[in-house]
Amino acid sequence: MSEEFFLENDERFKDVESIYDVLFVKALDSTEQLVIDVSRERPTRNCRYCGKGPGETTFKSVSHAIPMSLGNRTLIDRLECDACNNHFSIYLEDGFSKYTLPHRIFNTIKGRKNPKHKDDEFEISVSGRGNISVNVLAGGEARFETVSVDGGHQLKCNLPRQSYRPITIYKMFVKMALALMPDVEFRQLDELREWILNKDHTKMFSGVPVAQWEFQGFFDPSKLRCGLFKVKNEFESQYFKYVLVINFGNLQYNVVIPDPLSEREARKTMLDFPAMIGRNSVEACGAPSYSHIHFDSNEIVRGESVDMYMFFETIQKS
Repeated sequence: MSEEFFLENDERFKDVESIYDVLFVKALDSTEQLVIDVSRERPTRNCRYCGKGPGETTFKSVSHAIPMSLGNRTLIDRLECDACNNHFSIYLEDGFSKYTLPHRIFNTIKGRKNPKHKDDEFEISVSGRGNISVNVLAGGEARFETVSVDGGHQLKCNLPRQSYRPITIYKMFVKMALALMPDVEFRQLDELREWILNKDHTKMFSGVPVAQWEFQGFFDPSKLRCGLFKVKNEFESQYFKYVLVINFGNLQYNVVIPDPLSEREARKTMLDFPAMIGRNSVEACGAPSYSHIHFDSNEIVRGESVDMYMFFETIQKS
């Protein structure tokens, strides 16, 4: 089964190489003392989003091109002013952080602080890389299920997701892509820039889902990979122009970044980008799952939960 998956995945790599050019790609490691500035050299320091410069705004905060909650400590953007940084934190990143919290906990991905969840039935927190502490309170046993599998025991946990607005997740992906865009591309996407700065979360682009790969097993929480791709000229009438790929923990998202001038009606083909996963992981834990998720609603989602899995060695009762 794993061999069949890799044969198909190799074909996906070939398709991407023939149809898309690479605009940006980086493999990041949060344990490295390295700072990568995506803003590039410019003669003047104007904010890439609001356009204001020194005297009109300030640039005191360290702005991250990829949210720090995903473990990004190295990829920064010196051309994001403090006002825009604060806007993105409140209106985009807060919802994105809530949506990704269950996976960040189970992948022990540390942002500014270790992620955690607590309610009336249990609390679960990250105590370090690869270490999760689960404290089940009275009545919380029903939220957990243990299963014997090859190589040990597996814990299934039904973890509630905090309320979020789906369109803010999509806006956060768009913001990441704009931060990685070369200037020549960025200048053609003013409508997207204005959209992510808009607080009312109106729908701009719908009908095209975000593709998600979900891998089985434990993955290094310090690793994060991101890439931005642009379709080659000869395929522009058939495939979407820009695609963002971001991989953290056991998740990978492939996101169409719309060109409002030519793609508002979503009449193009969404190419299946390959899963960025090693052969050893698939052979040990099985092929990843692939699904499509729609993030185009501006209605708040409440009461959603997600099943999470992890291997464990021992259970201690107190």
